[in-house]
Amino acid sequence: MISEGTLMHGFVLIDGLAWLILGAIVFFIYRKKGAGISAPFPTSLSQGG
Repeated sequence: MISEGTLMHGFVLIDGLAWLILGAIVFFIYRKKGAGISAPFPTSLSQGG
């Protein structure tokens, strides 16, 4: 069995990576659509962090 501490640490790492990937995907989608948002990436980072 994996200890609870190790499991939580793994989830935190995966969660951080998932948010990074999600942010990048959203950023590229906005750029492709040309939604007229000048800088969505720093804004989403400041809101999420």
